[in-house]
Amino acid sequence: MSHQDVFLAKSLENLHGAELAFNHESYNVSVSRAYYAAFHAARAALYRYGFTPTTDHKTVQSLFNSELCNRRKIFPATLKSLLLDMQNRRGIADYELTMTSKSEAAKQFKKAQGFVITIQQEIMR
Repeated sequence: MSHQDVFLAKSLENLHGAELAFNHESYNVSVSRAYYAAFHAARAALYRYGFTPTTDHKTVQSLFNSELCNRRKIFPATLKSLLLDMQNRRGIADYELTMTSKSEAAKQFKKAQGFVITIQQEIMR
């Protein structure tokens, strides 16, 4: 399997995990897995277009935004703020003294799902 294929598979696995967690009312876990679904999809896209991203979240976000959204315009600009927003929501779900609501978890899942589908459709062309 290529790097692209591995990270796309991880993305889909995390998206599935987010959905399972949501269906079992584990909303914090769902938000966390939703973020990682999008993160791994971004890594798959970067590999597809010739980059070798690190595991550093800021680096992946920066490369994805600057190279694939801004410079090459492969992906729509609407995706640019998504990773950072989802990472922030994951941080709250994982580390803050609060519980994620069902509606917030649903919103994060939908964002991840849209992100992953957009990436998958483009890189599988």
